[in-house]
Amino acid sequence: MTMNKTTSIDTPPVGSRVTISDIARIFEVSAMTVSKALNHKPGVSPDKADAIRSYAQSIGYRPSHAARSLLKGRTHTVGICIREGESAKPWGYPWLYGLMREIGLALKPHNMHAQTCLAPGGAAECRQAIEHFMEIGVESLVIGPLGAVEEYHQIADLLQHCPHVLAFDAVDDLPIDHVKWNTYLGGQLLAKHLSELGHKRLMVLGVSQRELDHPSLHVQLNGLRDAAKMLGLRIDSQDMYRLHQVEDIPRILKDVYTKTAPPTAVFCHNDWVAMHAIQSLTAMGLGVPDDVSVTGFDDLPVAQISTPGLTSVGYDLKSYARKIAEIVVDRVTSRFETSGDGVALPSMIRWELEPKLMIRQSTSMPKSKASRRLK
Repeated sequence: MTMNKTTSIDTPPVGSRVTISDIARIFEVSAMTVSKALNHKPGVSPDKADAIRSYAQSIGYRPSHAARSLLKGRTHTVGICIREGESAKPWGYPWLYGLMREIGLALKPHNMHAQTCLAPGGAAECRQAIEHFMEIGVESLVIGPLGAVEEYHQIADLLQHCPHVLAFDAVDDLPIDHVKWNTYLGGQLLAKHLSELGHKRLMVLGVSQRELDHPSLHVQLNGLRDAAKMLGLRIDSQDMYRLHQVEDIPRILKDVYTKTAPPTAVFCHNDWVAMHAIQSLTAMGLGVPDDVSVTGFDDLPVAQISTPGLTSVGYDLKSYARKIAEIVVDRVTSRFETSGDGVALPSMIRWELEPKLMIRQSTSMPKSKASRRLK
């Protein structure tokens, strides 16, 4: 559909609030195009710009406070768009809220502040969140985690006029700034640790469907499996369990550890899953680590104070947040301190945070090997 200033457009219901995104949908253009038209900026054909402004005036459209700030050139606002997906579940990303806080603190010295939007689901929900951020006039976006490269392409048209950083993600094949942590190496470190203790067979608790669907992803499960192959550690397909709810953990562990010769160690997708696993194993009368070793991932504060202390892999969230803030400030500064829409920004940035293995009391030699050594 092609809109022009003579086209008849329905007036919105009385009392309803019309946003830039609503106008963009009516004219089948991007929210950025509507913003340019309303602010008399270049990049929109004169006829379309006139039609958009006429319609906005006819319905009494008034920009939000943040949108009015755009007329002055700056809002000093960064949008953080988190695609929840499986992160809302117990095997997801329990560190996420702490990290968002750290990003906000890292931006503060630069006179910038963050607004966060959680987008449950896939690309469609991400689009809605990004349209909201365009409405309030964010100067940069931090997005992730994406399920696959295809999800980025479904929102790329909204991002082309706004600097953005991909974070919390293992998707590498994208021509954008990317800040991530090396979870693949984290999986390798835990595999090496368990192998050195003498474990020969592991089970994995909390596998995500994304990891199963994308075996080439640079993520913790694939790091664990690749290292296990080299080290002679056995991880059978039937020993990898997805979780739909934490209440499934006791049932899964009971099924595994009532069989003959079960795995001697449990690799958990994150620390929260590991806490539930330790609780369930203890309730079954099994000792951790005397009978079964348990590892977590993320090294949350709870890992340090649990009983027993949880062996885990962790990352420096403050360093990660500072790097994201550094890239955002660099991009925004380049955007506002140069003139013209076609000025090239600095080259693409790739940055990766290395993990650190934290060995605590939840892992030890398998019982049989420990007994042999005592003899």
